[in-house]
Amino acid sequence: MTDTIIKNILENANISVNIAAKYNIYTGDINNSTPVENIKQAMKIIKNNNSGMSEEKIKNDVFSSHAITLASDKKTKKTVGFGFIKKPILDVKIKIFKNAGVEDLSSEYIFELDNIYVDREHRGVGLGEYILNRLILLRTGRGTTLYCQTNSEDISRVLKTNHRFENLKDNDDKPYLLGLMWEILTNK
Repeated sequence: MTDTIIKNILENANISVNIAAKYNIYTGDINNSTPVENIKQAMKIIKNNNSGMSEEKIKNDVFSSHAITLASDKKTKKTVGFGFIKKPILDVKIKIFKNAGVEDLSSEYIFELDNIYVDREHRGVGLGEYILNRLILLRTGRGTTLYCQTNSEDISRVLKTNHRFENLKDNDDKPYLLGLMWEILTNK
């Protein structure tokens, strides 16, 4: 057991060192921590991946986010990965939880994990995990809860396996609705 823990710590430290060597990482309040050009690049990526969203909605979503973690390639300065935490619009959150059949849980989840992205050329090096860890660490605190909704079975599995999210629905139908509570982090 101890060998496994030590191995995991060393592996995570190695990933962190490699990430720090290749990427500039910006974490925190979007208005104070992230270069404007990288935010614009992130908004363009969101637009390209969500053709139905207006540029105004994307801009509002991004700049109203509670926190961001963004990675840019140190050589090219290009945005290659990001994720946001936001306080969701109450009516939208209630609708999501109602559609999942767990409307009574909606009041327990305060923050939404949103727009996690890693450029294809930068996948497989731990950048997505790093971004998720940074975002989750920003929200750890008494009474802090996160939820997210995804259609991706892979993302759902990673969130449950590596980040201790739990299914909030009674079944595994898409879209997956997952939640993370502070108590889960401290008791496991």
